Amino acid sequence: KRRDMGLGGFPDVTLAMAREKAREQRLVIDQGGDPILARKEAHILASEGDTGTGFLTLNLGLQLASGRYLSGRRAPFGRTILPSMAPVSCVMLYAEDAEAALHRRLEALDPDGELRDLAGDRLMPVAMPSAGGAMSIIERTPSGTFRATERWLELVEQLSHIGDLGLLLIDPFSCFTALDLDKESSVAAALSGELARVATVLGCAVLGSHHMRKAEAETKQGKAPELPNHGVVRAQIRGVAALLNGVRMAYGIVPLPGRYAR
Repeated sequence: KRRDMGLGGFPDVTLAMAREKAREQRLVIDQGGDPILARKEAHILASEGDTGTGFLTLNLGLQLASGRYLSGRRAPFGRTILPSMAPVSCVMLYAEDAEAALHRRLEALDPDGELRDLAGDRLMPVAMPSAGGAMSIIERTPSGTFRATERWLELVEQLSHIGDLGLLLIDPFSCFTALDLDKESSVAAALSGELARVATVLGCAVLGSHHMRKAEAETKQGKAPELPNHGVVRAQIRGVAALLNGVRMAYGIVPLPGRYAR
């Protein structure tokens, strides 16, 4: 299916500049990438409870860090996170998981240790409960504006020394802010803006997990629910619109209704 990609408006982007930008994006396509989705920006992974997102994100990190992403096996998110198959470093901050739980998942995903051996030090899952707890990314100032916290800025400065950083995972958003993310548009806008800034500064994809409301079991007519569409999934993602509007992509993971799951 054909998709169009904007290169900027005239006169800010001249015809010569547009040709050069188009050439660069064709190179990405030739290498198997997706220039529309592969930009280093912030993304949201939203899901209902018990849908296996912990396994999914660890699998993503394993494949990216080992260099096996898109190589002979089904890759999480297709080409929408990174276009390259070259190994990259992945820092994955898990606020609700203990080290033992992360190790069990890695063992289940990679029982023979092949991917972990290939990934080496590039795979960095961090159990935040064992590292002083999750930090707040932003805070409200006395004047009512928002700013990044000192602890978060210290972490970003440390991450800037990882030259091949490709992915920063924050799981989940709600544990990394003490403010009301679900009700205050200004908080959601400030958080998504800070994550977009960090993605640009570090040159990596930032992926934050978030919660979704459970879908209703039945329709008003009492019929089995249909497969969720874009609008339904967007409405299920908890919080205000500003959170979604501030990121490049939002991925919604929901259990299939019974008749489709079978």
